[in-house]
Amino acid sequence: MFKKILSSGIFWTFIAGFIFFWLTIFLTRDEKRPTYAVSKEPSKIVDVDNSFSKLKIVLNDSLVVDRNVYVTNIIIWNSGTKEITKSDVREKIKIEPINGAKILDYKIVNEEKKGISNFKLNPSGNFLVVDWDYFDPNFGFETQITYSGQDESKIIVTGYVIGNEVTFVELNKENTSGHKFFLIVFIIFLAFLSLVAIIGYRKNKINGNTKEEPTLIQAIGFTVFFIVVLGYYLNEFIFKSYPPF
Repeated sequence: MFKKILSSGIFWTFIAGFIFFWLTIFLTRDEKRPTYAVSKEPSKIVDVDNSFSKLKIVLNDSLVVDRNVYVTNIIIWNSGTKEITKSDVREKIKIEPINGAKILDYKIVNEEKKGISNFKLNPSGNFLVVDWDYFDPNFGFETQITYSGQDESKIIVTGYVIGNEVTFVELNKENTSGHKFFLIVFIIFLAFLSLVAIIGYRKNKINGNTKEEPTLIQAIGFTVFFIVVLGYYLNEFIFKSYPPF
């Protein structure tokens, strides 16, 4: 019975229609997705245990830094499909030090569409509030943060806009070739399924026996299914996992 259902054109028409319905929703949805990644891992630039006794780091308020000093780069961008406006912000997007870290200095070193986006970092206590004029899809910036602390200290980004909290992603560019290989194999497989759909036929009698072959509707159903999977893969791992620069 199960085999009979799988060979039914009506069944695969229903499956193709269902998948096409969700594909339409998937491709037409609007989403605001603030995202951040560490583009340069923290590096220690001052080690108080190994520094010369006469070496001192003094801040503008004349306070002496008596802990290790680190520098790191962070990229923040909109990996969604819709502009993030200031009215969308429910919890301010902030660059925050944790585990005893203290921000000593900061600067924006790279910015997408600088003349339009106009990103700014406003200090507030021991964290930085991100401000902007326009935060369109794929707009973003890279900031260099100098901070004091210990090896466990980190700099993170927090905040919440309509529908999404700030999301952290790993920038493992070594896996890019693996993504491309998977994509090429997938496209070849998809092309094969499309070919089956073009030359598909219902039934043939071979040596007096009926042999079930993929019907055109079945092949189209499988093709639509893999298009959905491919679209999801591209959306999550190719288009949205990497910043615009």
